[in-house]
Amino acid sequence: MKMTAFRVFVLLSVVVAVGLSGCAASIGTNTAKNEPTARAQLIADATLYEKYGLSIAIPNAYADQLLVFTESKWVDSENKSLISVYEKKSYEDSQKENGDAFYMGFLFSIVRYTQAQYEQYLSSDGSGLSFFSKDAEYYYGWATATDVQFYRSGGVVNTESSDWEAWVDLCENLSAIKNDFTARNNLTPYSDDEFWDRDFTYDGAHLYLTFYPYANNRRDAEQQGINWPDVSYTLVLSQPVTQGEAGIWCVERSYDTTYGNLYIEFPATSQPAAAYYAALQKAADTGTDTALLDPVSAAVSFAKTKFDYATVTVDSFSPVNGEPAGNVLRRCNVVFDDMGTLQKLTNESGKSYLSKAYGVPSYYNGPLSNYTGSSLYPILWIIAQAPSSISGNAVICRNSGGEKTLTFYNQDSLLCVETDGTQRWYKPAYPYNKSPYDRMLSYYEEFQAAE
Repeated sequence: MKMTAFRVFVLLSVVVAVGLSGCAASIGTNTAKNEPTARAQLIADATLYEKYGLSIAIPNAYADQLLVFTESKWVDSENKSLISVYEKKSYEDSQKENGDAFYMGFLFSIVRYTQAQYEQYLSSDGSGLSFFSKDAEYYYGWATATDVQFYRSGGVVNTESSDWEAWVDLCENLSAIKNDFTARNNLTPYSDDEFWDRDFTYDGAHLYLTFYPYANNRRDAEQQGINWPDVSYTLVLSQPVTQGEAGIWCVERSYDTTYGNLYIEFPATSQPAAAYYAALQKAADTGTDTALLDPVSAAVSFAKTKFDYATVTVDSFSPVNGEPAGNVLRRCNVVFDDMGTLQKLTNESGKSYLSKAYGVPSYYNGPLSNYTGSSLYPILWIIAQAPSSISGNAVICRNSGGEKTLTFYNQDSLLCVETDGTQRWYKPAYPYNKSPYDRMLSYYEEFQAAE
C-alpha cells in the first residue's frame, strides 16, 4: 500500500510535509523590513538576474565557476523555476563525455510555489527542497540535488583535489543568496518549521480513527499470509472550516500505525485547501451534501479515494479513545537535541530513589534525537491527566542545562513533558508491545554500561 505522492524532476526528487492553521496555510503579506538589516544581507558585488519581476544576485566572486539558467533544465510545466545554477566544469565535462542530454554539476535552484502547489509539496514525500521566504502570492524554495553532482572527465571523484575543495566551498557559501533574495525583493522570511512546529494542520477539534484496510477483505489477507488486524492506519480527522455539529470533517493526517510514518493529507486538487473545503462546507450548510458532517463518512470517502479500496465501509474503522495529542515527539526533541543526562527514578516501599545521572556516551556523534527517534517514532499519543499519585519506576531525561525534562513512567506508560515551565501529560494511544518507558530504560542501561 502506497500513501505518498511524488514530484520527480530530472535532477532531483522534490518532497516534504507540513501543516497549516485555520482552513489552509495563509501566505500572508510582505512585512516592512528594517532597512539597515536588509542592506546588511545584500551581496555587495554581484550580477543580477531577473525572472518574474524578481532579482536574484549571484556573487561575482564565483562567476567563473558557474553557469546560470533562468529557464529550467528539467520539465517545468507549471513555471515554478526562477533560476538554476551549475558548477561550470562539472556541467561541461559531463556533456562533453555523455552528450547534451546528460548534465551534472547542479548546485541549486530557486523555485516559487502557489498556495495549492505548496500544499501538494507538503503532502508529498521527498528531499532536497525547503522554503525560505514568501510574499502575498508565493512561497520561495531552495532546491538542491539529493546526490553528488560533482563530475570530472572520466567520472572519478577525487576528494583530495583542489577542484573538490572549490566544489565544497561553492556548496557552503552560495546559500547566502537566499538572504539576499529575501531582502532584495522585500519578501517575508519563512521556514517550513512554521508548519512542523504545529500539532495539527487545522485548529479546533480532532479525533483518531483506526483504519483496517482488510476488515472487509479478510480472505485476501489470509491468502497473502496477513493477519488482517495487523495492518492498520491511524487517520487524524479535523474540522477545517466550521467547528461543532455544523462543521464538515476531513482527514488532515494519517499514520502508518505499525511504523509511525506520518503523511500530511491535502485534497488532490489544483485549488488551495481553504477554497476546496469552503465549497464543501457550503454544500453541507445548504443541505446539498451533508455526508462529511459525519467523521466516519468523511474517513470512508478519504480511504476510497486515497487507497482505491472499493470494499471500505464504516466497519473498516474503529474509534480511538482519548484526545489526540499532536506532535509530541517534536516536543521531546527539544530535550533530545540538547541531551544532558538520563536518570532512573525507583519507587520502593513507599520511598523514591534517584539513581546516578548518566551522560550521553561519547560514541553518540549526533543529537540523541537521531537515536531515540527510531525508538519513539512509532508511538502515537493522546492527552493524559496528571495522576493523583505516582507509583512504579521512571526514566528522567534532562537537557544539558537541566531545566527541561521528559519523565517516562512505567505507570500507565505516562509521559510528562516539561520544557517551558509547564507540565504536559501524555500516554500512548495504543497498547504497544514495548512501552515508551521500556524503550527509554534501554537507553538508560546503555548509558550506564558505557560509564
